Amino acid sequence: MQQLRDDNRKSWEKFEDETFLKWFPKNLFECLHITPSFYHTQMRYIASATKPDFQFSIKGSNQFFWVECKERTLYHKNNVRLFFKPGQRERYKGEGDVFIFLRLIDNGYAKYFLIPIFELNDDFVTLEQLSNFRIATGFAIKPALIDKYYRLTYWR
Repeated sequence: MQQLRDDNRKSWEKFEDETFLKWFPKNLFECLHITPSFYHTQMRYIASATKPDFQFSIKGSNQFFWVECKERTLYHKNNVRLFFKPGQRERYKGEGDVFIFLRLIDNGYAKYFLIPIFELNDDFVTLEQLSNFRIATGFAIKPALIDKYYRLTYWR
């Protein structure tokens, strides 16, 4: 797989690259925005740094949505803490259609979840709550999955 940065990256940085290149591939999705990295915002303030990581659209449609990547390790048997920074979840909700793309590390294995932000009302979620949003490993996100959430009333 093509890499955007060198190999001296943290796991979450690699996950963001995988999200851009593998999970939301260019043959299915247009990338409209990439939020500046921590490295860039340390050099100077960038106003868009408070937005979710990516904004995509489904190719050939007017369905625009944001994706915020989160990587977490399961420490407690049934709970996962998403650790939104203060005000971050509410700020993201103000952006419109936002998904949290979670990579959950459980005993060395990664599980992936694509969660509409409106499903998250607290920093803690249970594995049972996440189970409805688990996606298959090794495959790109399908536009039909995004379209499914567009049809749900809580997006509008």
